[in-house]
Amino acid sequence: IQCKCMNHSGHLEIIICRKRMQKRKKIMIEAVVYTSNTGETEKYAKTFAVKAGFPCVKLEETSTLEKGAHIIYFGWIFADTIQGYDKACRKYDIPCVCGVGMSTAGTKNREIRKATGLGEEVVLFSLRGGLHMDRLKGIHRLILSAVRKANIRQLEGKERTAQEEDDLALWKKGGSRFDENALLPVLGWYQSCLKKNHE
Repeated sequence: IQCKCMNHSGHLEIIICRKRMQKRKKIMIEAVVYTSNTGETEKYAKTFAVKAGFPCVKLEETSTLEKGAHIIYFGWIFADTIQGYDKACRKYDIPCVCGVGMSTAGTKNREIRKATGLGEEVVLFSLRGGLHMDRLKGIHRLILSAVRKANIRQLEGKERTAQEEDDLALWKKGGSRFDENALLPVLGWYQSCLKKNHE
């Protein structure tokens, strides 16, 4: 919830937001909801759902979930924005969001939070997916093709770290960087919620 305090009504909005945050003492997750483009986000969402014991559904197929239900949302990242989040947050209470993109996990959280419009009360995890040009279509394929060429030129023209060598290999050859262990912090967050629920 993002509040702008510009006048008297703005102050009132902050009070309302704080009350809503105070009410969120118990987080009872009901499902994992996801939007995926090339399959990497779907893989992360389904893996997490199995580990945590939740149903896992696509955002377009959530008719069985009640409005206001607590969910964990997984979405693919495009232009630093977690796709589908704006639609999901209008219907559900989302205390935790997982974005899946090309960048190394955690390195662009500030940009992702700003571009997606995530309030500070929303927990954000970023996960590394992969590059599958053959699965992209339309404008996304055109844009990423240009980004891919630019990043390859930039990386080839510099002395590279081990991480940048891997980045270059991914941009050149494509492939997946799915890492099941990257979900451990998300599981840790959920387990801490369970503990707080019983305090």
